[in-house]
Parts: sequence; C-alpha cells; structure tokens
Amino acid sequence: WEKLKEYQDCRIIYQFGDELVPIDAGVVCNWLKTDEQGNFVYDETGNLCTDEEKLYDFVDRLADEYDTVGAERQFRATRGEIVTVKGGTYGNKIDRKAEKEYLLAAFQEKREETHIPVYTQMAQKQGKDDIGDTYIEVDMTNQMMYYYVEGKLEIETPVVTGNISLRRGTPEGTNYVYNKQKNRILRGEDYATPVAYWIPVRGAIGIHDASWRSKYGGEIYKTNGSHGCINTPLEEVAKLYDMVEIGTP
Repeated sequence: WEKLKEYQDCRIIYQFGDELVPIDAGVVCNWLKTDEQGNFVYDETGNLCTDEEKLYDFVDRLADEYDTVGAERQFRATRGEIVTVKGGTYGNKIDRKAEKEYLLAAFQEKREETHIPVYTQMAQKQGKDDIGDTYIEVDMTNQMMYYYVEGKLEIETPVVTGNISLRRGTPEGTNYVYNKQKNRILRGEDYATPVAYWIPVRGAIGIHDASWRSKYGGEIYKTNGSHGCINTPLEEVAKLYDMVEIGTP
C-alpha cells in the first residue's frame, strides 16, 4: 500500500491556455504495469513498474481532446444563429512524441510542476476555445465579412465569394491569415489578376480587392463569383490589411 501510494503521488499539471489538467492518482493508477495474472510488476529494487504504452495512450487521448486543427466548431455567427464550421487549417496541434518523452521522464523523476505542452502548430490561444475575440468572419450565406478586434466589430462589408455555378465555391472551415502582401499578381490556369492587397488564408484562397467589380453582396457569387477567393471592396480590404495580424483566425 505504501508503494502504491508513493507511485500515485504525481504532482504534474498540464496547462492548455486557461485550462488546467492535473495528472492525479485517478490518472496514474491506469499506468501500473501488471503481469498476465493481473499482479503488479516490480523492478529489481522493489518499486512498482510503469507500463509505458499505457502512459503513451494517455498522451494520445489528451492530444485528441486538445488538438483543434480541422476540428468541428460551434460558432455564433454575426447574423445571430449558431453555425457548425468543419475543417480548416487553424488550431493547435500537440507534439505527441515530445510529450510522451516528457511525461515519462517527469513522472519517473517525481517532478512537481505545471507544464505547457510542446506544439507542432499553435493557434492564437491554447485550450478548447482557441478562437478568442479577435477574428475575421466570412458569412457566405449572406455574403458579408466582419472583422472583430477584442470583441468589437471594426469592419463590416459585403463581399463576393466563390462561383458555385462553376463549382468554385469558397471552402468552409476555420483558417487563418498566414501572410500579407501588397501589389500582387494572382495567377491561375485561365487568369493573371493584379490586386493591391492580398491576405491569404488557406492555400491559394485569400481576401483581396477586385477592381473589376462595382457591386458586392447579394447573390452575385452564385453565377459570377470568384475562383474561390473573397472579393472585397478596395477601401475595406485596405483597412483590414493595415489592422489584421498574421495568425488571426
């Protein structure tokens, strides 16, 4: 009993943003190594042994819970309703290999610490709610774009998204601003288009001005939409370009 009590005395706490996950006795008890008869296995010094695979399984389950890249999210749209957004490139992704090595060593060494995991990709925030209150929202149903900064609506503009009649609809998902460029020529198989402001958010999909358009919003996208990008009035995309930071969801 004393050996069991000592084995389970773990004081490591994982931190995911504002969320804390203590690695307590209720977790550690599942890592005990047992033989085929279910008896505890001891090392040569008489201490209880750890089943490394069970510890690694715990790290995988923890990562499954807190990895958010491509996750399905419930989001309150500006239009007032809750929408489900699937997929995308934005989010946190834990380095599972590094965390398995860390947790095994930290547990065996009886460390007492709060640990922030290693990530292969990091969002603006960590934890399950990784969006925060600064983000761009593109409402393809209503053909509107909104930009919030710390919860305050700073930009509200009609846009034109991908042409759905030609199957070029803008892909849904939670993505992020990964670059910003001025005076760029956008090229495709059948076009080479100069734009003043280019804010890419997913591969070749981005937010940019469209000097050839005199109207935005409505149902233009259904028959005369873009190749997939978010066409935005020049004045509004210029403001967005100056304000938005790389990494913004």
